[in-house]
Amino acid sequence: MNDTTKRDNSYWLGRLQKDGHSKLLAQIEAGELTVYKATQEAGYRAKGPRTPAAKLSHHWKRADHAERKRFVMTHLKDVNRVLREVGDDIKKAKAEEPSK
Repeated sequence: MNDTTKRDNSYWLGRLQKDGHSKLLAQIEAGELTVYKATQEAGYRAKGPRTPAAKLSHHWKRADHAERKRFVMTHLKDVNRVLREVGDDIKKAKAEEPSK
């Protein structure tokens, strides 16, 4: 990895300085904000998923088959309950659709 592509705190502090984020830099200096959080506030990094469902989706996409299988096996009772509820919701929605 070249030094020009290294993304450590010194890189991000320099970028914040270069782009004129003096308020964020002052908060970092005061210990009110971490460099990571400041880069999120500056828009350099995504803030990530906000809801529990978004977090599950975020991590599910990144899990390999074995991790997904282990998760489902560990939470099988809850997964089955939710699948039954979703199935019932789909049947209810289809029953409420107007006939063609």
